[in-house]
Amino acid sequence: MKYLGSRTVGVASIILLLASTGKVVLAQISPMNPISIQVNADDHKTSSNSTKHVRIETRTEKLEITLQNTTQQNYSDLTLRYCIFAKDVNKPKKDGQPQPIDTVLRHATPIVIPKLATLTITSEVASITDTPNQDVPANQKSTRRGERERLVKASGKEYAGYGVEVLQSNLIIGQFFSSLDLTDQFTAAFSHARKKP
Repeated sequence: MKYLGSRTVGVASIILLLASTGKVVLAQISPMNPISIQVNADDHKTSSNSTKHVRIETRTEKLEITLQNTTQQNYSDLTLRYCIFAKDVNKPKKDGQPQPIDTVLRHATPIVIPKLATLTITSEVASITDTPNQDVPANQKSTRRGERERLVKASGKEYAGYGVEVLQSNLIIGQFFSSLDLTDQFTAAFSHARKKP
């Protein structure tokens, strides 16, 4: 499934296109910022069985980020930052508390965008694995008790979304999140990165 989104910082108009279906979803766009962002989130799912007949599902996620300089100014001092997030399938959201979010991919890179130019960058691939709730053939001990199947409870991570940001020094001049709930997690991901030796 592919998602195409656009946003720059600020509030002016609203558009987010789900490319696979043509469905339009809400997102903020502001023409007042110099860098516009489009994100094509490309994901693939595969399933495999372990030696104990347990089905394991793996989702790979890759971002294709297109940046457009809408001004007559050359930008040679920018930083592109992006993250992909996941959440634990066994930790549902509690009343009054946000669901824990993990950062499975975090990257920052310097970029240059000439005036009126477009730059496309493809992210690394993030891999997210989970084991869904399922009944599997019983083991030898359970078979002796007359049980033919046993329940395997869900475990692992599931995809939670992504964030993209363009900085000039410490000023945000372009930004896009698949969900606004991820803005704090995005900031925290790079804050933690700066604290590491």
